[in-house]
Order: sequence, then structure tokens, then C-alpha cells
Amino acid sequence: FGSTDTTYRVIRQLAGNTTWDTLKRVPEGSSRFLSYSQDPAATPLYLKFVDFKSNAYDSSRIVDGVYINVQKIRFTSAGGGTYVGNVGIIRDPSTTRTPDSIQTRRPGWEYRPAGNQFVTGSQIVPNGGPWQSQTMAISSVIRGTWNNVPSNLTPDRYRTIRLTWKTNLNDGQLAYRYVDTAGTPLSSGSRYLYRGFDRVPFIAEEIDPTDSTPSPRRINVGFVKTRTVDSSSAFNMSADSTGGFLFVYFFNSDYSETVIPNYTTGALNLRQQQLDIMYVWAPRLITPTSSPVNNDELIFYPYTVTRPFVQGNIPLTYEFETKAPVFGNTQVAKDQNEMEKIRVVPNPYYGYSTLQQGIANRFVEFRNLPASCKISIYSLNGDLMATIDKTQNPNPAINSTARWNLQNLEAVPVASGIYVALVDAPGIGQKVIKIVVFTAQERINFTN
Repeated sequence: FGSTDTTYRVIRQLAGNTTWDTLKRVPEGSSRFLSYSQDPAATPLYLKFVDFKSNAYDSSRIVDGVYINVQKIRFTSAGGGTYVGNVGIIRDPSTTRTPDSIQTRRPGWEYRPAGNQFVTGSQIVPNGGPWQSQTMAISSVIRGTWNNVPSNLTPDRYRTIRLTWKTNLNDGQLAYRYVDTAGTPLSSGSRYLYRGFDRVPFIAEEIDPTDSTPSPRRINVGFVKTRTVDSSSAFNMSADSTGGFLFVYFFNSDYSETVIPNYTTGALNLRQQQLDIMYVWAPRLITPTSSPVNNDELIFYPYTVTRPFVQGNIPLTYEFETKAPVFGNTQVAKDQNEMEKIRVVPNPYYGYSTLQQGIANRFVEFRNLPASCKISIYSLNGDLMATIDKTQNPNPAINSTARWNLQNLEAVPVASGIYVALVDAPGIGQKVIKIVVFTAQERINFTN
């Protein structure tokens, strides 16, 4: 579906500036990579994505300390609505689907706020193949999932959509109601026939940032009920494993409160190839008494197939903001409980460490320390063995470690045992750490 744009550029706007400068860019059709120069008149660096990770990994660039990487979405098209790989709704991670294999750490759906979630996915297994997101029972309409009949949309037209729940039904939108006239749901004889235009308890909007439009776009929705399960006209979700055989269709067209004839003709499930259907969802209540909170949101995320111009001549961009690290701010460290990140390595100490440069240079290292702190190390019977006073380093970026040379206050190597370190950071707090030491050879008589 359309030619692939394989190139990209990186532009930057510094804090306080109103203009952008080009850091890295690529002319169309170029495949060479030239040296980067900040001189606008110089030849820019050419950038291009790669399909998979490799030693070359030619799309990896570091700009102002920010690692930038572009990868092609891993899927192939066999034609006729058949796609293999990462396409449609983002797949659930699992033991076999790692974030790397599904190319994302974001799931295919999100409920906001998470603590209010009242709905999940039905446990129905579709005839055409498993749901792309099995936890929420939702898929794009392609072959290999749902009923194995694709819609007329290609993956570059899938969008992020948001449902905003309404406790007052009159605040929801109108939706096309269909009835499965077969006696057995999801059977070969199923026919989803139009029966009305009714309110649903939500508003559906396309909110994808890649559509080049700043405002949400309301979209049309349909829902399918099964005659033998629920003969009413209401949008009724159920807590049983099937969710009451309720199915929700999300169309790509702009919302209208006037009936569109194309959505009312014939059987919906048999005409999918003629319709602009993005997704089908089978909702299920978490408990029989579950209900939404007004204006809660449920968002569905697809894999995004990007194009340089999605709408008109408005360029497609991804924007992110970076902030400089904060060093030596005791209030920030206290608020973020940074003391809990302090560690001792290696711990236990087994007579030797790969950090050491020789046998005589034994130590353990405290890491993630605040800019200024005092470390007191005690034996289990309460004897003070050593103290370390850490002060602010002129370069705070390398001021987070301190070493204990495994000696006591008299510069005598300590014996094997368990020691307790108290890290005291003024204005932040304290941290207690147990350190286990096994010396390479026990000290019998150190003075002789």
C-alpha cells in the first residue's frame, strides 16, 4: 500500500529560542552516510532506517546525548488483506512476545485512570484467529483474526482511538445497531443485520497524533447483539466469559447523527471488504456490578505506519523534549526517595572483585550516592570500623561513588563477616546496608 519513505531528519529548538536548526537530515533517495557538520552550508549526514538490529545499525545516531533510532515495523503483506507480523492493534507482551519482538513497550490499550477500570476483553476465541490484543479482545479487521474477512482499510489508515465513557446515556453518541440473526453466535450462518440507530454510553474519537490534525476527530461506531442472548436495543455489556456476545465495530468515517446508508445495507460481517472498519472489540465487564466513571477514557493503540504527509501538505513530525539532569538538589533527591537506589558492589565480596587491579587493592564500591554524605561502617557488635566522608565533586556528573578499602580505622584488613554501613545524607535521609565480606585468607596475626 503505497511506497515506503525510508528517510528522516532531526531538527532541534534550544531552550529560549523560537527557531529550529537542522541537526541531521537526508535528501530523498540518498543511501550514503557522510560526516556530520553543524555548518548549515556543509553536506548533512544522511540517515536511513534499518529493518532489524545488526552490527551496522545505521539508523542509530546520538544527538546532544540523545540516542535516536528508527526501525521499520516488522510485518509483511501477502495481499488481499493478509498481513504477517506487527500490524493492527499492538499485540500483548508474553513469554514469547518480548518488547523487542513486538517492537514496543506500550500495550495495545490503556484505561485512564487505571484504578477505575471496569471493562476488559471477552474470552471468546474468534473463528478467524486470535485477537491481536487478547487481554482486551480487540483486533484490526484483517485476515488471520476476527472472522477472517478484511475491511477496505490498509494499515497506514489505522489510528489511535479514544472512548470517553458517559454515565448519562444522552451524553453518548449514536451508533449503528446490528443483530446476529443466527441462533448460534459466531456460526457460519451469522448475519449482522442493521436494526437501529441508538445511543451508546461513550464518545469515540480518533486522537492519533500522526494524522496532522491537532483536534480529536469523532468517528462512527456500530455494535452487534445476538438475538438469542439479548433481544433489547440497549448497549448491554456482560460479566460472563463471552461478554454477552457483544461486538463493537469502529469505523474510520467522520461521525454523523444522520444515518449513512452504506452502513445499513446487507449483512455487516459479509460486507466488511466494502467498509472502512478499523477495529472490532468484544468487551466484558470485570464484575457484574462494574460500571464506568463519567469521562473515564479507554484508548486503543495500533502500530503506526508513518508517511511524510498524511493530510494535505502538513508534514508528519514526532516531537519530544529533553531536560538537563539535576545534581545536588537535596529536595528532589528526598522527594524521589533516591537513597533507596544506593548499592554496594560486589556484595557479597568473595575475596576478589573484577573491579580490582590487583590483590593488594581490595575494595567494595558504594554507588548512586548523593553529592555529599558520610558513610559509617560497623561490625555486628557495634564497633566502628571505618568512616568515609564524601564531599561535592567539582564535576557532579561523576560524583556518585565512594570506595571502602576493606580496612578498619587502624588500616588493618577486616576479617570475614557481616558489616553494617550507615549512609547519612544531610537534608535527604539515611540508608542502612549490610555488607558481607569473605577475605581471600584469614588474618591470624597481622602484627607479626
